[in-house]
Amino acid sequence: MSASTAEIIVDNFPLVRAQEAIYEDDVWELAAVGIKPPPYIATSTISFKRINPAWLRRLAKRYIRYQAATKAYYTLQQHLRSIGHFSNFLTQYNRIVQKFARYLLIVLSKTEKVIISFDIMNSK
Repeated sequence: MSASTAEIIVDNFPLVRAQEAIYEDDVWELAAVGIKPPPYIATSTISFKRINPAWLRRLAKRYIRYQAATKAYYTLQQHLRSIGHFSNFLTQYNRIVQKFARYLLIVLSKTEKVIISFDIMNSK
Protein backbone atom coordinates (compact mmCIF):
# COMPACT_ATOMS: atom_id res chain seq x y z
CA MET A 1 0.00 0.00 0.00
CA SER A 2 1.51 3.32 -1.01
CA ALA A 3 1.20 6.55 0.91
CA SER A 4 -0.86 9.34 -0.57
CA THR A 5 0.80 12.55 -1.73
CA ALA A 6 -0.69 14.40 1.24
CA GLU A 7 0.77 11.85 3.69
CA ILE A 8 4.20 12.16 2.06
CA ILE A 9 4.09 15.96 2.29
CA VAL A 10 3.00 15.89 5.94
CA ASP A 11 5.65 13.29 6.85
CA ASN A 12 8.46 15.19 5.14
CA PHE A 13 7.75 18.67 6.45
CA PRO A 14 7.71 19.06 10.25
CA LEU A 15 5.89 22.41 10.11
CA VAL A 16 3.06 20.93 8.06
CA ARG A 17 2.91 17.94 10.43
CA ALA A 18 2.70 20.30 13.43
CA GLN A 19 -0.05 22.37 11.79
CA GLU A 20 -2.06 19.26 10.93
CA ALA A 21 -1.66 17.87 14.47
CA ILE A 22 -3.78 20.67 15.93
CA TYR A 23 -6.87 19.24 14.24
CA GLU A 24 -6.68 16.19 16.51
CA ASP A 25 -7.31 18.30 19.61
CA ASP A 26 -10.78 19.47 20.64
CA VAL A 27 -9.38 22.32 22.74
CA TRP A 28 -6.91 24.72 21.14
CA GLU A 29 -4.53 27.18 22.70
CA LEU A 30 -5.37 30.48 21.03
CA ALA A 31 -1.72 31.44 20.57
CA ALA A 32 -0.99 28.14 18.80
CA VAL A 33 -3.32 29.08 15.95
CA GLY A 34 -2.48 32.76 15.86
CA ILE A 35 -5.64 34.02 17.56
CA LYS A 36 -5.03 37.06 19.71
CA PRO A 37 -7.87 37.71 22.15
CA PRO A 38 -8.37 41.15 23.67
CA PRO A 39 -6.28 41.67 26.84
CA TYR A 40 -9.35 41.63 29.11
CA ILE A 41 -10.36 38.10 28.01
CA ALA A 42 -9.30 35.59 30.66
CA THR A 43 -9.47 32.46 28.52
CA SER A 44 -6.56 31.30 26.41
CA THR A 45 -8.34 28.39 24.70
CA ILE A 46 -11.10 27.69 22.23
CA SER A 47 -13.14 24.50 22.56
CA PHE A 48 -14.86 22.34 19.95
CA LYS A 49 -16.03 19.68 22.44
CA ARG A 50 -19.72 20.60 22.26
CA ILE A 51 -19.92 20.35 18.48
CA ASN A 52 -21.47 17.11 17.26
CA PRO A 53 -21.55 15.06 15.10
CA ALA A 54 -17.84 14.40 14.65
CA TRP A 55 -17.87 15.31 10.94
CA LEU A 56 -19.20 18.78 11.79
CA ARG A 57 -16.55 19.20 14.51
CA ARG A 58 -13.81 18.38 11.98
CA LEU A 59 -15.21 20.89 9.50
CA ALA A 60 -15.62 23.53 12.21
CA LYS A 61 -11.96 23.17 13.17
CA ARG A 62 -10.86 23.64 9.57
CA TYR A 63 -13.17 26.61 9.14
CA ILE A 64 -12.06 28.35 12.35
CA ARG A 65 -8.39 27.71 11.56
CA TYR A 66 -8.87 29.18 8.08
CA GLN A 67 -10.74 32.20 9.43
CA ALA A 68 -8.19 32.79 12.21
CA ALA A 69 -5.78 34.28 9.69
CA THR A 70 -7.99 37.31 9.03
CA LYS A 71 -10.73 37.50 11.65
CA ALA A 72 -10.82 38.97 15.13
CA TYR A 73 -11.32 36.87 18.26
CA TYR A 74 -14.95 37.92 18.74
CA THR A 75 -15.80 37.13 15.11
CA LEU A 76 -14.35 33.65 15.51
CA GLN A 77 -16.30 33.17 18.74
CA GLN A 78 -19.48 34.22 16.93
CA HIS A 79 -18.80 31.74 14.12
CA LEU A 80 -18.13 28.97 16.64
CA ARG A 81 -21.31 29.83 18.54
CA SER A 82 -23.34 29.67 15.29
CA ILE A 83 -21.81 26.30 14.42
CA GLY A 84 -22.73 25.18 17.94
CA HIS A 85 -26.37 26.17 17.35
CA PHE A 86 -26.36 24.24 14.09
CA SER A 87 -24.82 21.29 15.94
CA ASN A 88 -27.69 21.39 18.46
CA PHE A 89 -30.19 21.43 15.60
CA LEU A 90 -28.54 18.41 13.95
CA THR A 91 -28.50 16.53 17.22
CA GLN A 92 -32.14 17.33 18.00
CA TYR A 93 -33.47 16.60 14.52
CA ASN A 94 -31.01 13.89 13.50
CA ARG A 95 -33.59 11.57 11.92
CA ILE A 96 -35.17 14.33 9.85
CA VAL A 97 -31.77 15.59 8.68
CA GLN A 98 -30.67 12.08 7.66
CA LYS A 99 -33.89 11.56 5.70
CA PHE A 100 -33.44 14.91 3.98
CA ALA A 101 -29.79 14.14 3.14
CA ARG A 102 -30.85 10.79 1.68
CA TYR A 103 -33.59 12.47 -0.36
CA LEU A 104 -31.16 15.14 -1.57
CA LEU A 105 -28.66 12.50 -2.61
CA ILE A 106 -31.32 10.64 -4.60
CA VAL A 107 -32.55 13.80 -6.33
CA LEU A 108 -29.07 15.01 -7.19
CA SER A 109 -27.91 11.59 -8.36
CA LYS A 110 -30.77 11.53 -10.86
CA THR A 111 -29.49 14.72 -12.49
CA GLU A 112 -26.14 13.02 -13.17
CA LYS A 113 -24.53 16.46 -13.06
CA VAL A 114 -23.54 16.49 -9.43
CA ILE A 115 -21.48 13.94 -7.54
CA ILE A 116 -21.90 14.04 -3.79
CA SER A 117 -20.14 12.03 -1.16
CA PHE A 118 -21.55 11.73 2.31
CA ASP A 119 -18.47 9.83 3.53
CA ILE A 120 -17.54 12.73 5.76
CA MET A 121 -20.83 12.32 7.62
CA ASN A 122 -20.21 8.64 8.26
CA SER A 123 -16.53 8.71 9.15
CA LYS A 124 -15.44 8.68 12.77
